[in-house]
Amino acid sequence: QYREKQPGANSHCPFLQDSTLECDFGMDRTYDARWVNASAVQCSGVLLHTSERSHHFAVNLQYKDNPGHFLDSPERMTVEVYNCASGSLDCSQCLGREDLGHRCIWTDTSSTCKLNTESQQIPDTCPAPEIRKIEPLQGPVEGGTLLTIQGRNLGRRVSDVIGAVSIGGVTCTILED
Repeated sequence: QYREKQPGANSHCPFLQDSTLECDFGMDRTYDARWVNASAVQCSGVLLHTSERSHHFAVNLQYKDNPGHFLDSPERMTVEVYNCASGSLDCSQCLGREDLGHRCIWTDTSSTCKLNTESQQIPDTCPAPEIRKIEPLQGPVEGGTLLTIQGRNLGRRVSDVIGAVSIGGVTCTILED
């Protein structure tokens, strides 16, 4: 159900498929929009970018014929824009973004993470893990030392490494960042 935002009014309006809409990203950035179904709208010609791993842009829907009269969902609406190359330094980091809904794919030839524009099959495995650094290098025999292991392709998600890391035959407890 959509709510029209008007000063002093709190009226509810039904799904208006014939309404001409615009996506309003603020700062005079409006784009034509069309209903896809009763709960989805597609904004046309939108070009948003980010150098960050992910950025959420606020968006409002407004009537094209009546600027300033907005349609709104009960939840704040945002559009997520993501950059596959940012923060994905190895295959496991790149492919792990699938859990976030990001369509990224790793290319072995260039060792880069990029947007999967051709709907290629995402590989199930990455190259073998490379451990590059372990800190600290020593600790008490009783254990309990917090270790940091750094490297490449150490797993797509925490669940990939739970129970898989051991030192001296003792399984380590994995702490999430």
